[in-house]
Amino acid sequence: SLKKQNTFVLGSLGPLQESYRPDLILRHQDGVRIYRIMIEALAPYVDCYLAETMSSYAESIQAIEAVGSNNKPILVSFTLNCKGLLRSGEPPTDVIIRLRDFAKERNVKLFGVLFNCSEPEAITIALRCIREEPCLNGLILGAYANRLTTVPDNWELAESECAQAMRSDLTPEQYWHTFVSEWITRYNVQLIGGCCGITPEHITYLRDQISRKK
Repeated sequence: SLKKQNTFVLGSLGPLQESYRPDLILRHQDGVRIYRIMIEALAPYVDCYLAETMSSYAESIQAIEAVGSNNKPILVSFTLNCKGLLRSGEPPTDVIIRLRDFAKERNVKLFGVLFNCSEPEAITIALRCIREEPCLNGLILGAYANRLTTVPDNWELAESECAQAMRSDLTPEQYWHTFVSEWITRYNVQLIGGCCGITPEHITYLRDQISRKK
């Protein structure tokens, strides 16, 4: 069984419209209704839900409200702009505080906050802000950057004519030594991985380096 393999399975709850576009999210109740369908379908097979690539507080609370009394925890992962703010322009520290309160009011176990599908430089900025303005109150931190070149604010998948270009300066070694090792040692990030463009070779290198640190 999965439990015998010491495996913890996450059920992904991604954006329902466009990624990176807080201005295009569904109305709150429409989003909650669709997330509930996804949550009910995933429930027998997962240990925890992961609302990922959330572009704003408003988008993330649709997923949290949908979890409701499902009795399983949720992780929430935000995508950031190049300034280390949510794509909506909201500071991550402010959003985390509001998110904690919202989850508590609805009796939802918020397990942690992550940052994903963002430039690693932006994630470092956000982590630095969190260290300077403590707001986690027991939540764990996670980060899994992408390898994309900067995505324009008005980007839409539906309107894209070709794939977003990848960076050439983020090899497995560079990802670890420039970013991930600092996230772990300086900012106490506990969940590490990769998003778009991060390859199996990157993950293998990260795992090898983390194993050596133990």
